[in-house]
Order: sequence, then C-alpha cells, then structure tokens
Amino acid sequence: MKAPALRHLTVLAAALLLAVPAWAGDASSKIITFSTDSITVGKKHAKTYKITTATVVQVNGAKATVQQLKDGMDATVTATGDTATGIAATTEKPKKAK
Repeated sequence: MKAPALRHLTVLAAALLLAVPAWAGDASSKIITFSTDSITVGKKHAKTYKITTATVVQVNGAKATVQQLKDGMDATVTATGDTATGIAATTEKPKKAK
C-alpha cells in the first residue's frame, strides 16, 4: 500500500474511533432493572449506566425521581461514558378496548 493511501486509511480509522462515543452513550429501550445508583436498559444488548445526583429523570415528560421508574418502562438514557446524564421514561399506553 502506498504511503498516501495508508495515511488516509489511518485518518479514517482514527475518525471512526473518535466518533464512536457520540452514539455509544445513548440508549432507547425498555428498563430491565434499576436502583438508586444504576439503570440497565436494552433488549438483546443490555447496557448499564451509573445514576448520580446530577442525573435528570423524567417520566411522561414531567420531572421525576429514580424511585418513580418501573421495570419495563420505555426509556431513553442520555449518557456521558457510562454515567446517565438524563433518563426520559414513559409508561405504557393503555390498550384500547375492542
């Protein structure tokens, strides 16, 4: 491989490695389990995040506490690294009667 092509490949690989944290920190899925200091979300690939006093929690768009979360809720976790900065959860919508 010629030097310029190798240099381009190296730059591309570095850019991809630096870009991974931008999308790897957020997750939208079901809450599998949670406690006052962590939350695990996912289906096939579960991910656990630390919860701190700075983590902002919302349920159905309203400010909430970690204790108001429930297993099985749909949740979007915004994170920096493995620490949740925000958790936006929603309760399941009631099923319509037929």
